[in-house]
Amino acid sequence: MASQNRRHQIVNGPSWGDMMFSQWHGNSKDRHSVQFRVDWGERIPTVSGNTDLFAVIINGADREDGSGESWIFRGYAGRDKVSGYYSTRTRKGWIEFVDPLAESRNEETAQRGTRRERALVEIIFRMINAYRERHAGDLDEGMFRLFEKAKAVHYAETDDQLATATKGILSN
Repeated sequence: MASQNRRHQIVNGPSWGDMMFSQWHGNSKDRHSVQFRVDWGERIPTVSGNTDLFAVIINGADREDGSGESWIFRGYAGRDKVSGYYSTRTRKGWIEFVDPLAESRNEETAQRGTRRERALVEIIFRMINAYRERHAGDLDEGMFRLFEKAKAVHYAETDDQLATATKGILSN
């Protein structure tokens, strides 16, 4: 993969309609690609032989600012995964190759962190219950409030419930 993890400037590219058509049209064997004119910094020949045009199949695009003219996109150039920013108004932006190894490492780290957090919460919750059982009726008000907060955090199932449960804790 050439020029991995380096942003390259898009100096011209597809219309909004072509971007969306590439994203939504076709199946895994028949996809519509879009052409970006890219300033590579160095010359990298493409299949067409034109050193400036670069074909990308768009797999997803998110509105960058709500205008409907600025997009964060992801897709494939051949077998290489790419992502970038593109303005359909100015027809400028940037594109970069995505390092699949770094991406999988980040995902594994996030999953490991989530497992660790769940395990720590469970351990702390068990410690709290053990403390409650040993000190029944002998809890001071501050300790009781902390136990109740821990319970609310532990049982929170939605983002709103978690935000309410952690209010005043995470800001300290």
